[in-house]
Amino acid sequence: MKTRALILSGVIVLALGCTHVRPNAETAANVPASVPAPYTLADIKAPVPARNGSADLQVPGVTAPMLTADYWIAQLDDPNKTLHTPEEIARLNANTYTQAANLYALDALPPTLPGAVVQNAITQLAKAAKPTLINAHGKLTVTGTVNSELTVPVTVNVRWGTVVSRADLRAVPSDVRAYSKAEDIEINIDRLQESAVFPGWAVAILHTSADGQWYFVNAYNYRAWVKADAIRVVDKEAALARNAAVQPTPLPYTRANILRTAFRYLGEAYGWGHARGTRDCSGFVSEVYAAVGIVMPRNTGDQRDIPNFHATRFTAKSTHAERMQAINAALPGDLIFIPGHVMMVLGRWNGLTYVIHDTPGVRIANHALPLYGVSVTPLETLEPLSGSVGTRYIDMIQAITRPYK
Repeated sequence: MKTRALILSGVIVLALGCTHVRPNAETAANVPASVPAPYTLADIKAPVPARNGSADLQVPGVTAPMLTADYWIAQLDDPNKTLHTPEEIARLNANTYTQAANLYALDALPPTLPGAVVQNAITQLAKAAKPTLINAHGKLTVTGTVNSELTVPVTVNVRWGTVVSRADLRAVPSDVRAYSKAEDIEINIDRLQESAVFPGWAVAILHTSADGQWYFVNAYNYRAWVKADAIRVVDKEAALARNAAVQPTPLPYTRANILRTAFRYLGEAYGWGHARGTRDCSGFVSEVYAAVGIVMPRNTGDQRDIPNFHATRFTAKSTHAERMQAINAALPGDLIFIPGHVMMVLGRWNGLTYVIHDTPGVRIANHALPLYGVSVTPLETLEPLSGSVGTRYIDMIQAITRPYK
């Protein structure tokens, strides 16, 4: 039987998946712009509905008071202590842009880029994460690799745009939904969904699809395809000016503000890659920290590996006792990374560490909890929703990081 190639806007696509592109020297920068803070101080002090995950399930060990920021803030000795001044945050962000993967200081982007750089970014993004993908009906969909003969010119003249409506960032110029396995369909883990861009953001336009319906863009934290009708083409100066205009002044960097901002998202539905107006785990924590002006990459692996954050890291040889020692030393706001997931520490109660995270679900005491949203859970009792029964999150921890030195 012959395999049919699916042609998407001039690109032959077979077995598409998601990989991540490291920044190139052409896009390195020393002085980044700040990123939008999602809430004002008045917003984060407003009451929040006590809803644990979008499914609003009863999580063992979680009581109603724990579903408020004030419960955890009351446990802190000095919750309103400033952890970093705006000047210190600016220096921290400058180092993060220089050292972390997949962050781009757009104001330093040159007017032209080598076509090979853009072609490589497009190709790498669309490389297969799995040998086969299925559509929403469970039928086999695109298979193979991306055609290397893209119509990218030898030299790319960078154009600029401003985002006029929230839009998905895609691995390929297509709305086709593709999944690795049948279980992913229910929770919409679309392997072609990368992230999202938001109104007012500046983007550099690096390429246009053959049908003119998609732009391959460079946002401050991602390179991917976006619908062209979500972008207004303007000059660089106008794009950066609009980007600056939509950025509120960050909140003071205190643990109280971090926790209050995190609880503003409690109960919001989970969505892989910010799909369809939602957020995922890495998007959740990056937007919480954006509220106090801290810049972070978009994806968990890049967030975990930020060189200039305080970090305790683990290897396959690390013991359970070593991980528990680090957990016991963790502070509210610290980030805990396991493969493909990130959680934020809230505090402790009755000998357990509690976290808030955006999750499709977890397993506790062999009971599945499909939470599908931002949820409060204990850490030590958590197991993956799918996979080997008896494997605890605690023994999967790769790193615990703190977004300051």
